[in-house]
Amino acid sequence: MLVAVGAVLALLTLLIPLARSAEASTKSDCEDDPSASITACITQHYDQITDASRTYTRVVQYEFSWTRTDPQVAMNNAVVHVAALGPVLNGGAINKVEDHNVGTPASGQASTIVPSWHDTYVETDCDRLHCHQCASQEIHLSRGTRGWDFHFNLCIGAL
Repeated sequence: MLVAVGAVLALLTLLIPLARSAEASTKSDCEDDPSASITACITQHYDQITDASRTYTRVVQYEFSWTRTDPQVAMNNAVVHVAALGPVLNGGAINKVEDHNVGTPASGQASTIVPSWHDTYVETDCDRLHCHQCASQEIHLSRGTRGWDFHFNLCIGAL
């Protein structure tokens, strides 16, 4: 009898799908500045959970890089921003932004940022709010006496 109960429990465990299972993913994008002097990249490493037909995203870390394609262009004043906005899994809400000064990045070298809320699952498919986990970068470029700023962002959800 005890063996039969154990077999039934094992079968039920296999038949009942997990309502919340994390799915590890990576989202990445690169853009060239308008002069095609550098390529900037942002990568998000994240997990997602679906709960009650809503998608919640937890960003584990971000990576930022700037690769110089024109050796005469100087890169400095690099700043990255990471942000989370929306309802939090199991209640509450978050609205946070962190700014990180990278300074003068080495060409091709990645800077890794772990947001302070990296353990928090934030809804990223809100239909009533702009819910998101986003990152953006900005950098000042110069060639000779000419200088310009370049920025772009990468988001999961609506900015």
